[in-house]
Amino acid sequence: MESKLSVIVPIYKVENYLKQCLDSIIHQTFTNLEIILIDDGSPDQCGRICDEYAALDPRVEVIHKKNGGLSAARNDGLARAAGEWVTFVDSDDWLDINFYEQLFSSMQKQSAENADVYCAGGYIREIEGKQVVYHSPNASFLYEGDIIKEYCMARAIVKKTIDGRGNWCLPWDKFYKREFLNENNLTYDATCRGWEDALFNFKVFDFARVVGGSTDIGYHYRLNPTSIGNNYNKEKPQVAYDYITKLHTYLDANQYDREDILKQAVFAATIGTISVCCRSCYFNSNNPNDYKTVAEDIEALKEKPYFKAAIQEKDNRFLTGKQILLKEILRLPRVWPLKVGFAAYEHIFFKT
Repeated sequence: MESKLSVIVPIYKVENYLKQCLDSIIHQTFTNLEIILIDDGSPDQCGRICDEYAALDPRVEVIHKKNGGLSAARNDGLARAAGEWVTFVDSDDWLDINFYEQLFSSMQKQSAENADVYCAGGYIREIEGKQVVYHSPNASFLYEGDIIKEYCMARAIVKKTIDGRGNWCLPWDKFYKREFLNENNLTYDATCRGWEDALFNFKVFDFARVVGGSTDIGYHYRLNPTSIGNNYNKEKPQVAYDYITKLHTYLDANQYDREDILKQAVFAATIGTISVCCRSCYFNSNNPNDYKTVAEDIEALKEKPYFKAAIQEKDNRFLTGKQILLKEILRLPRVWPLKVGFAAYEHIFFKT
């Protein structure tokens, strides 16, 4: 009997993109779908569009709710899902028409139906009419045992792993076995205000007994150019530190050896969040603070225990070249050269 796939779509202020997204789901060549649309209190026409699709396709179910954020919306979808497998779609993205059929076909060819998580081979980034394909595995795989903790957990939170492949924090290029999620109480942390996907998959891979994957790629991720480094967010440093604290707390609670590979992965994730803070807060063009205030803020950030430990760490195994450069800049004993250093860093890396 063909497996049923529950597709969870959180929706908020995407009326210009929503129909393309929903059309790409309901017209999938794999048809045994349960499509759960979470209207997260969207103030535009999204709720009406959702109801229109529910009236046209009996597989579509709509949940209208007060705005509670992405994590809470995904949890609402997980609570309602009834399929053997669960996946997510962001409501401004879309899928190749045969994406799900390809993934199930690959899973069957590998005899990977017993996997707790089954991964696609990457995704397609769409920006201003241009496509960039991001590959994760170079070949299909089936992992069991310790390699999942040592390898897949690290992939979930860093942008570079030992073999140089991309990160696997994404929830929309994966099938999750619903029974596995329920048995281990794996849901989104609604208190996490950033990097919630990475935190979710970090925990998922910790519990997973079998993780499989193919080279199939068919998810189109829409990158909004207006959001790339342009939105000033003064809360980002605290959001970042809260996320890193959650990672450390999780490792401590589960008594992981602090010298193992996961420790280095968390250090790398920490440097990654500092980079985001520099871009969206400290050196953002819309930051109203003068440089003296910015310098003081950065010094305060560098003294936060988890950030300080990551900056001082000598092991760079999980860092990209630009993250290593940023860490060296942050190690400078005074902040006064940081603006010049970061300007060069931004020119080299943020214009791509």
